[in-house]
Amino acid sequence: MEDQGRELEVAPGQITFEQWRQVDIRVGQVKSVEKVVNKDRLLKLVVDFGSVGERTVIAGIAPTFSDPNAWPEKLIGKRFGFVINLEPRKMAGIVSQAMILAAPDEHVVDQVVLIGCGDAQIGSRLAARVVSLGL
Repeated sequence: MEDQGRELEVAPGQITFEQWRQVDIRVGQVKSVEKVVNKDRLLKLVVDFGSVGERTVIAGIAPTFSDPNAWPEKLIGKRFGFVINLEPRKMAGIVSQAMILAAPDEHVVDQVVLIGCGDAQIGSRLAARVVSLGL
């Protein structure tokens, strides 16, 4: 890769900008949530992606909620970012059709901070904007 006559170093594991553009991240609204039987970490979410339709998502986010009764009130009706063009993956016998975006909670082991999307339109595509800083 070249930048104004200089060769740029590409680190192992980096993806190209074209590869990044292929990742389809959408706003999804959680319609239902339930614990996956015999799996402490897993929740089964049914998520609405608007015109893309509803999908089942298996997510290892259960430890984030100390009170299991809080799952529905903390998740149902809320909007989060999801990668929706991963190949389906079977987890605990259930096919997961997307992946929720989350970041580790640096203050609490085994907990995550979900990437919320506020009032963004359901099904809208999230995108990174390239900003030139003149560096």
